[in-house]
Amino acid sequence: MFLRIIFQSEKVKYVIVGSFNTLFSLLVFILIDLLLQNLSENRIIAYMSATIIATPLSMTQSFFTQKYITFNSRVSDEKLIHEYFRFLFVSLWVLGLRIITMPILVEILKLHPWSSAIIINLLKAIISYYGHSTFTFRKKI
Repeated sequence: MFLRIIFQSEKVKYVIVGSFNTLFSLLVFILIDLLLQNLSENRIIAYMSATIIATPLSMTQSFFTQKYITFNSRVSDEKLIHEYFRFLFVSLWVLGLRIITMPILVEILKLHPWSSAIIINLLKAIISYYGHSTFTFRKKI
């Protein structure tokens, strides 16, 4: 009964699902980064390429978990594409944040790219929740 009450909270579901999505996103980023490190001598090209490649994969996975688990959105099939584009709109702002802050954290502040990805994902979680709850998956009044 206690768990049922907890899991009825959208914010609790967002934290749990978001934690899973963050781990998925970091894992995809790290795997691609490791692969690209072996292919490129230029470190910035490797981690920035990993960021750009991993982001759409992570965004798509995140869309479905947020849609069906967190926000329990059950729009019709014809509106699914519209909802996905709204999700991408919010997520592109997050991608912009990643592209701008990753080199600052790595090149200027000298953090490891993986540590930087963790910091950026924490910021992303806050921005994404606000954008998805008020725009992407908002309930019709």
